[in-house]
Amino acid sequence: MKKSSNSLLVGSVAGGFLSQGAGLGAIGCAKEDNSFYCKSSRFIMNVKNILFIIMCIGLAYYLFKNRSQFIG
Repeated sequence: MKKSSNSLLVGSVAGGFLSQGAGLGAIGCAKEDNSFYCKSSRFIMNVKNILFIIMCIGLAYYLFKNRSQFIG
């Protein structure tokens, strides 16, 4: 069965995002460092972690719903 270009696009975008993982944020910041950079970096890291989990669940759901396109 021929795969549609739309499903390949969605899969490649989701795979590209997920391949970056949740990422690393404030690497050089000590836990007790409360500077603006470290606080904002931790906040961005938390948001990215939440988006990573949502994308993993979304990709699993998408692959489950469209498994006939990928299995054959």
